[in-house]
Amino acid sequence: MSAWNSLLCIISLLATLLHVTPEHSKDKIVHIEPNLNKIYSWTIIGAGPAGIVTLGLLLEQGIQACDILWIDQYFNVGDLGRYYKQVPGNTPTQSFIEFIQCCSAFKECASPAIDRLYTYDLHTTYPLHIIIEPLQDITYHLLKKVPGLKGHVRTIDYKQNEKSFDITTCNGVYRSSNVILATGCHPRTLNYPCKDVIPLEIALDTKALEKTISKRDTIAVVGSSHSAVLTLKNLCDISASRIINLYKQQIKTFLDTDGSTIVGTRPQEPLGGQTAAWAQQTLLGTCPAHLIRLYNNKEARNAWLPICTKIIYAIGFDRNIIRVDGQPVTSYDDHTGVIAPGLFGIGIAFPERIDDSESYKIGLYDFMEYAQKTVPLWAMRRFNHCAKFDELFNIVQL
Repeated sequence: MSAWNSLLCIISLLATLLHVTPEHSKDKIVHIEPNLNKIYSWTIIGAGPAGIVTLGLLLEQGIQACDILWIDQYFNVGDLGRYYKQVPGNTPTQSFIEFIQCCSAFKECASPAIDRLYTYDLHTTYPLHIIIEPLQDITYHLLKKVPGLKGHVRTIDYKQNEKSFDITTCNGVYRSSNVILATGCHPRTLNYPCKDVIPLEIALDTKALEKTISKRDTIAVVGSSHSAVLTLKNLCDISASRIINLYKQQIKTFLDTDGSTIVGTRPQEPLGGQTAAWAQQTLLGTCPAHLIRLYNNKEARNAWLPICTKIIYAIGFDRNIIRVDGQPVTSYDDHTGVIAPGLFGIGIAFPERIDDSESYKIGLYDFMEYAQKTVPLWAMRRFNHCAKFDELFNIVQL
């Protein structure tokens, strides 16, 4: 490490010690200002659950806090924290507790929200706020350790001569030897003839959904994923007049390896929590008369969409676009997270593939396990940068 970088580390440490604990407010985040003149060893773009755990594990690997730059527009636990606090989870409390215990940087965080998490039943599922609130407190804690930039990344450009990336933001251009994309996804939509689209984040929040529809509405729900089933449940709970569910994959029951019954469209992607119980009782049992489920083909759409006044798409997610050397990142190694030498991806935008299947691991616990496998490899491995960025996408395996 150069004398300059050593001095920066000392300054950052002193700055951390001088900061007082912030009130937990979105408008008051105490953080260390990033340095435009420094080449950071690591930059993490994104502060959702995957970005948070990646940062914690980089610190666990002995990377100096002052050598890590953390960038996010909001620092409020990603879209999970912005939109889905009241959504019923499909993960038991035990998995959330293991998530916040996975690295020492998290354990240093004193938080009433973390204390509350330990009071919930370990084997029960609850609304997602029980993990979002602890992760928000952990975010504030980490921002007292590492330089944080609240802003939007416009472009990333690889500089061959410097063997580093230029990260252009609204606040200036920052440089980093390695970049980790934890940039998240947005709900996928289609262009069906029903123009009044209810966003998925509203559909998954019962109170917000109830304010959005009227008794006169006929609601089309497209999809059969966990989000689609939860949306159907919410619509039934608020007594929507008529619901048309257009699906491509049937909900079924499967026998798990331990002999228990799981519900979902495929064994690798089971429904969980209250959603699974409701699907088994309602969709596979006695379906209410106002809920009509149809295979999604042209005939069904032509027959039923004209009478629908509103539509909800619950058909998965698309990666948030981020451009590197002018190109959108479209491929990565789905077992190592490597996009290119020095460029990595993690989280819902770059999930781990389940072996020999077309399914991916996209839960919080999955992100934690994947990060525990990959981040140490990223931190220890030295990659040879290629002459042209196009060639960086030829990587197959670490």
